[in-house]
Amino acid sequence: MNITTLVYILVQAIEWFSIIVIIRIILSWIPSVLHTAPGRLLTQVVDPALYPFRKILPTPYGMDFSPIALIITLEIVRNLLISLAL
Repeated sequence: MNITTLVYILVQAIEWFSIIVIIRIILSWIPSVLHTAPGRLLTQVVDPALYPFRKILPTPYGMDFSPIALIITLEIVRNLLISLAL
């Protein structure tokens, strides 16, 4: 397996995880959905990645900006991986 293939796999994983984070954001607006089995699974997958950002970022007026910070960080890592593979 060469480096380009590895980078492609990692980039795809980051893109899928970003989509999962966005789904988690949308479902957080419907709290009853998060108490279902798929909602709990989604929370178990995404929340560990959000936790470091939640510790650092303030939550003004109850707004949680940790998902935005996570997505921005994922995009930066994705772009770095792509630039390294070129």
